[in-house]
Amino acid sequence: MDTPDRMSLGRRRRLGAALAVPVCMALAVFAADADRTGGPVAGAAAREAIAPLDPVAGVAGEFQPQSALILGGGELIAQHGEVFATLVAATHTRVRLIVLVPGDLHRQIARKLLSDKGVPADAVTFVISPARTMWARDFGPLFVRQDDGTVEIIDTEYAQGIYDTEAAAEDIAPAWLGWQFGLDATPVPLRLDGGNFINNGDGLCVTTSALVDSNIDRGYGEEHIRVLLQYLFRVRTWVNLRPLDGEETEHADMFVTFTAPDVAVVAQCDAAEDPINAFILEQAAERLSGLPTSKGPLKVYRVPMPANGDGVWRSYTNVIFANGVLLVPSYSDVDPAVERQVLDLYRRLLPTWQIVPINVDSLIRLGGALHCVAAHVPAFVTVDPDLLRFWAGQTADPPRLRPHQRLAGRR
Repeated sequence: MDTPDRMSLGRRRRLGAALAVPVCMALAVFAADADRTGGPVAGAAAREAIAPLDPVAGVAGEFQPQSALILGGGELIAQHGEVFATLVAATHTRVRLIVLVPGDLHRQIARKLLSDKGVPADAVTFVISPARTMWARDFGPLFVRQDDGTVEIIDTEYAQGIYDTEAAAEDIAPAWLGWQFGLDATPVPLRLDGGNFINNGDGLCVTTSALVDSNIDRGYGEEHIRVLLQYLFRVRTWVNLRPLDGEETEHADMFVTFTAPDVAVVAQCDAAEDPINAFILEQAAERLSGLPTSKGPLKVYRVPMPANGDGVWRSYTNVIFANGVLLVPSYSDVDPAVERQVLDLYRRLLPTWQIVPINVDSLIRLGGALHCVAAHVPAFVTVDPDLLRFWAGQTADPPRLRPHQRLAGRR
């Protein structure tokens, strides 16, 4: 694959050394019967209810309770201040917000933006970090809870680093955050951006074929990657979809999201305007519809994706979940009737949630929207108040790492 990612989106990676191809090949015995097209893994082919995952293991769905949201504050604050301030105003009473900034200047600018919105100064915790760009979803940590209740960060490689060699700062962000949280960060030689890892919290994972393409130089095939997903993230159904034609990130979050373990939302475009992508999206919806979950067959709902003739991909699945608040992208050049249709669907699917549209005109022209700038920290990760006070500059001494910081609270 030789398509570059979004404009300035540096990304990342050193070569990891924890898992190698021979290990993948040895583990592949567990996936020998899996569907090569990215369908259900062995034992999950029947489209009916399956047993839920062990509640103390795996990756949480974004619609599930969260300890915090991590925002990539650098570019977001400096160039998209209105989006930043509106996002914080809509979520700070529901979820702890940790904002990564490259220095004190960005922190001062952010505080002024929030003050102008009437948001209290303590609504967010600013952390001066190595990361410079705003795409926290892609370079951020992936938290996994193990069978014994412990939590670790799986530190995959920032896939777009193969196109941008100046993104070392983002590359080290997961390991750096793991150290800050008191969690182990396991480096893995797999190029995987968070925006191309969409999961239902129940063992079902959606990616696009960009995942395979960006790892092909290492000799990884679908079976190698399938087994890594099973082994690292407890994935038992991997759906590997074709990316949108012409959309540069090639990430699944531009056209798929989950609102429940058994509910997916997939974009839909007008076949008269874009027949190729209309077909791709129909295929995606068909692939997902009826897949087994612990709640029953997966249900698929569709949201419009406006025409992209101007090269802008206005996604309505690139959303942020924040403990009962759903932030939905809004675009000033889209028919208000279309946006009402989108918001009405999310209100039906999440009847107890507050649905908040946020204008992202400036963001979407860079290839991302809301989901792209936020990484969620699931509720099974303990965020130490002493650590927050240290980050906020209220204490000069970093908190001691205590044994319980490596243990997750059980549901």
